[in-house]
Amino acid sequence: MIHTIKEEIYISIYLIVFGIYLLSTYDILLIIIDRIKFKKWFKIIIELIFFILQIFVTYRFSYELANGYIPIYFILFVLIGIILYYKILRNPFIKIINKSLSLIIKISKILWRYFVHLLYSKTLIMYIKNLIIKIIGIFKKIKFSKKKQKEKISLDQ
Repeated sequence: MIHTIKEEIYISIYLIVFGIYLLSTYDILLIIIDRIKFKKWFKIIIELIFFILQIFVTYRFSYELANGYIPIYFILFVLIGIILYYKILRNPFIKIINKSLSLIIKISKILWRYFVHLLYSKTLIMYIKNLIIKIIGIFKKIKFSKKKQKEKISLDQ
């Protein structure tokens, strides 16, 4: 399939933006993983899943970009986008993402405090809390009575 120069320029720009997308989404993933503090093996699994999904997205993007035509310069322009992101956009982007995550966490804590009562009524929460306390008390009594029975058996022998 033959493309005009205008279409080739659009494809080149899309490929550069796609390179920026690839690295920026990976940075977002790393920031979220570091905030949540997963175990090392779980981080590796999450990153593997991320890379598998990105391979699929890259395949779909490249296939849909030019009706199944993958240009020879595909990798070159994606690398240009990655380099542009890394050299120019990365530091401001990471600062914005960190501030946004901090703001989202603060807002969610505030909203949770006010909206948790919409999910459950206060009387239901108090009833469940008292029920849990009673169940724990029963288990403690059973455990204590078993210890007494063991002591009686050992004294009788």
